[in-house]
Amino acid sequence: MPNRAARHTVQPPPLEFDPKHFPEDTMSSLTVELVAADRLVWQGEARQVNARSVDGELGILPGHEPLLTLLGEGAVVIRGIDGASHSAQIDEGFLAVDRDHVTLVAEHVTVTEA
Repeated sequence: MPNRAARHTVQPPPLEFDPKHFPEDTMSSLTVELVAADRLVWQGEARQVNARSVDGELGILPGHEPLLTLLGEGAVVIRGIDGASHSAQIDEGFLAVDRDHVTLVAEHVTVTEA
């Protein structure tokens, strides 16, 4: 029998925002709302949003095409325009992007930042 090499799935590293690649005066921002069933968890201006869809990891930057997708359980990371990172753990939900406005909705949201 021929020796078959084991197949390995390689996951790409998470998308990271590097502000030196986007000068402040030339980059627009995203308006972001993170909403739980019972409250608004976070709202503000951001440079990037990372979340896990049912199809894989998403990285949303200003100028992203309109999008509506289902989210799986996992982490959401919002990088504010001031460079601060806002993190939360969510259960299933959805994410919508339209004209640099990002809305994330989940039944349960637990803020995980310090």
